[in-house]
Amino acid sequence: MTNGRLWRLLALALVLSADLAWAQQARPAAVADLARSADTIVLTACDAGASRWLDEPHIIVTAHSCHVERAFKGQTDQVVTVQVLGGTVGTTGMISSGSVSLTAGADLVLMLQRSRFGDYYVVAGGAGGVLPVARRVGQRTVRGMSLDDFSHWVDAEALPR
Repeated sequence: MTNGRLWRLLALALVLSADLAWAQQARPAAVADLARSADTIVLTACDAGASRWLDEPHIIVTAHSCHVERAFKGQTDQVVTVQVLGGTVGTTGMISSGSVSLTAGADLVLMLQRSRFGDYYVVAGGAGGVLPVARRVGQRTVRGMSLDDFSHWVDAEALPR
């Protein structure tokens, strides 16, 4: 590799890391906004979901049954239905740039809004309303916080002001 290419790669790496640092700084405000707009925020694990066609418009949606372990905001049943855009019916699949992917069996924190069109929830803010739960030596964390610390953050940031 020539010195010129090496310097260009290093410069590109610096620019990308600066963009990543900016995005990480900007994200907490966006997450707080989503948390405030959510009707409920839950720690949950969802099933693989069942996809079906909607008649009007002709789109595919997937309904997931999500088992609520803990509610950080709002109240829900022990099992809630979360509907997302996209899925597969037969040999036809549909995805959307704004769609949410819920990994079956994974611990997730979901920021949910009750749908106006049925007895189900949708994820507030699309993919931004899905927070993965990490496992660290005997402890689960959300955004680097223990579940209890995340609950305190929700109390401080997500309640209407």
